[in-house]
Amino acid sequence: MTKSVLIVGCGQLGSRHLQSLAKLNELARIDLLEPVATSLQKACDLFTNSGGKKELLNLHQVPKSLQNHSFDLIIIATNSDIRPNLIKELLGLGVKSQYWILEKVLSQSFQLGGEIAKALEGSKVWVNCPRRYYQCYEDILPDVVPNTPIHMSIVGSNWGLACNAIHYLSVLNVLSRSLPTIFDTSGLDRRAPPAKRVGFVEFFGTAKATFANGSTLTLTCTEGQEVTRVLRAEQGNKKWMVNEFQNLAESQFEGPVQVKSIHVPTQSELTSIIVKEIFATGDCLLPTLATSLAVHQPFLDGLVAFYSQINDKNLTTVPIT
Repeated sequence: MTKSVLIVGCGQLGSRHLQSLAKLNELARIDLLEPVATSLQKACDLFTNSGGKKELLNLHQVPKSLQNHSFDLIIIATNSDIRPNLIKELLGLGVKSQYWILEKVLSQSFQLGGEIAKALEGSKVWVNCPRRYYQCYEDILPDVVPNTPIHMSIVGSNWGLACNAIHYLSVLNVLSRSLPTIFDTSGLDRRAPPAKRVGFVEFFGTAKATFANGSTLTLTCTEGQEVTRVLRAEQGNKKWMVNEFQNLAESQFEGPVQVKSIHVPTQSELTSIIVKEIFATGDCLLPTLATSLAVHQPFLDGLVAFYSQINDKNLTTVPIT
């Protein structure tokens, strides 16, 4: 089996996707599209240092050089602000693929996410919310009672609420078998300080998502010296805790608390697993674009409205990635 993959964007995440592909023997060709030469070189070095064959790589710095190319899979690992137009540009150049994986946050508004979905109609598309591959969350699912609300919280400091909340909205979507309908931003601090990535913002304080079946997700992010984040969830007399930074999980069902060590896989571990699964079965555990767009909708609508409010402007997007 010989397959071809295109990775668009070779920054922090794109380079980790590429590093993971070094483990696959099925690939005959990997194309990289990245305008910044230094980022392109760093990604290539990471790939070869991880055992990848340099001769598989084809490097591009402008989309036009990919005109009329076809791939088995395209991974879009750019920032969210340029993603919708870049996807349209690639399609306009005749770039084709049956399968696509898009990074999150999907877009900077629900409308723009809808434009991505319309552009990619006819292809199978997933959004990279990979905690569906984490065993610690998979272990919770068998003990969840269907059609009964789950109440989950994420509490920590400097964990990137704007950037990472969608991961936990996606986790609760799986566990509750329900979609979020409301994203309440009234508990957020009325400011939007710069994020680590230039040109983007973050939010601090507390936001709360309510799901169609009554489940809730409370997200609290404070400022501090360290990055911390702890997930807690309960359903009736059942309680769970996951601390990804300390590789610990707890569960309690009436009796004593059960504690266990967990493995939190990195993106460089996961991408090869996901890609191999897609090539073998035509599917994977990542949320489809349609599902993820529905999970994104109240989140993006809520943050666009909040960002407009604190800036006293009628804005249509929120600069998060």
